[in-house]
Amino acid sequence: MTFKSEVKHIEEELKKDAECLKYEHESRKEFKEEKHEAHKFAKELKHQMKEEDKEAKKKQKK
Repeated sequence: MTFKSEVKHIEEELKKDAECLKYEHESRKEFKEEKHEAHKFAKELKHQMKEEDKEAKKKQKK
């Protein structure tokens, strides 16, 4: 293998590694956003259920 071809091979490998790392970063970012949205939804749902329970108790007292 000549020096130029060896350097070119190493460059190609580094480009592949960089693309892979970029993809992993984006995947983690998306996963984190989805996890955040799911947590937010669960929190809102829990709050809504508490409000409905309060209203149901008020109706029972009347």
